[in-house]
Amino acid sequence: MEALPDPELKYFRLDFHGNIDAEFTAQIFASFNASKEKFNASKEKPLKGSAAATLYRIKKIWVCTVGPIPVVFTADNPVKAAGELNVEAGLEYSNSWAKHFEVGVKFENGKWSGINEFTDSKAEEDKAPCSVSDNANFKATFEVMGGVKFESKIKLYGVVGPIIELAIMPGLHDGELTYNRADGFEFKAVLGIKFTADAKVALEIPVLNFAILGFEPEIGHYSDIFPKQPLHKSGLAACPAKDDKNEDDKKEDGKKGRYLLSGVVKDAATGDPLPGVRLQFIAKGGHGDIEFVNTNKNGEYFITLDEDQYEIRATHDGYVEYTEEIHLDQAKKRNITLTKPVESTEYRVILNWNETPTDLDSHLLGASGVDDGQYDYHLYFRNMAAYGEESSEIATLDVDDTNGEGPETVTFKASDAGKYTYYIHNYSRENYGDLPLKDSGATVELYKGDKLVKKYAVPTDFDENSNIWGVFTIDHGEVKDYLEQTSATALEESKLNAS
Repeated sequence: MEALPDPELKYFRLDFHGNIDAEFTAQIFASFNASKEKFNASKEKPLKGSAAATLYRIKKIWVCTVGPIPVVFTADNPVKAAGELNVEAGLEYSNSWAKHFEVGVKFENGKWSGINEFTDSKAEEDKAPCSVSDNANFKATFEVMGGVKFESKIKLYGVVGPIIELAIMPGLHDGELTYNRADGFEFKAVLGIKFTADAKVALEIPVLNFAILGFEPEIGHYSDIFPKQPLHKSGLAACPAKDDKNEDDKKEDGKKGRYLLSGVVKDAATGDPLPGVRLQFIAKGGHGDIEFVNTNKNGEYFITLDEDQYEIRATHDGYVEYTEEIHLDQAKKRNITLTKPVESTEYRVILNWNETPTDLDSHLLGASGVDDGQYDYHLYFRNMAAYGEESSEIATLDVDDTNGEGPETVTFKASDAGKYTYYIHNYSRENYGDLPLKDSGATVELYKGDKLVKKYAVPTDFDENSNIWGVFTIDHGEVKDYLEQTSATALEESKLNAS
């Protein structure tokens, strides 16, 4: 009998790891308002004439009689050159400090070595032109105007009367100036003439040249800007854009490159990001190298790897281990959803997709008993829970995502005699003309208890106008895939329309 070969240790790793994150933020806010009005001229004239009179300040008292009663009117009509400056500004400075540490031992390439790493965590390189640990965010809103104001005030007996105020103010309106370290300055404003009209009633009771009572309630207001000429400039003093890979990592003479792989790990039942998830990236190209990374406090991970085929493993205490394979030949974003084990008689369906289309909807049709062609419930975004005997909850739409990427999660109890059909509707395509279902990158994971039953990917050969993807049916405990999508689409579209 041939002797068995001696076992050989290829790889071993034991470590203690984690993230340390700290952030400091300071804010300053200020508001400044200034206005200046100056009389162009002051000259008494009778209250008569044409529009030319509005070039002066008209201040006059005249008396007329109504029968034996004298009626006294006072008029005050100044024309003013005016300017206004309104500024509100805020400055926020933040400095984040993020470190990743690992200590332990490993056996690799035939020798033991210690692990003692204390490094900067990766920044979110795919969302900014460059990465900065500290950042200054400045925002100011402003209006700068200069023009003419005219006020007409007429009082009966110097006590009560109407006030009409008109203003014509050309300048910059709705101005906004912002700055941050990555994107630089951005300037936005509207160039135009602001027309303003106000109508008031003046009431003033003078005694010995002093007013003991005076107020001016407003009875009408109008304000508009025209013509409106938008002004916009961005990218001033921005830091230089980063390439997806360093110059040393680019392909040259057939050599493999290095690429950034990033994403967010979320909880299937809540959709919340999960910090501290351990991810392994195992190269499948023959050399078997393993890279490790942990998600930060926002559930994000970032790692730069050689071009290769990788197996991704994600583990977290209390969650089912997640695995998938990915071919890395360019910078990619790959989000991951982890689920906690459900009951042994329960299924959990997790839908993920790309950023667009923004809204894919999960639909579950369930029948727990007699197979009469009818379903007991239709679970979807307008009916997010189904109930069985004694009002017990038998199905829930745990997460309804309407902003792209997912997850959208359904959990349901299944009886051995029941029938359950799951399909997906491209809501945003049908209602808003978003991307077709075949281009969504949608994936569906079906779990039972603590096991992954099957993973599905949306067929890329779908018709452009197909908005329904029939994924599977569980019939008397057997999972049956929809292979002919045309018949599945027709079947489920009729049920969707009926609902």
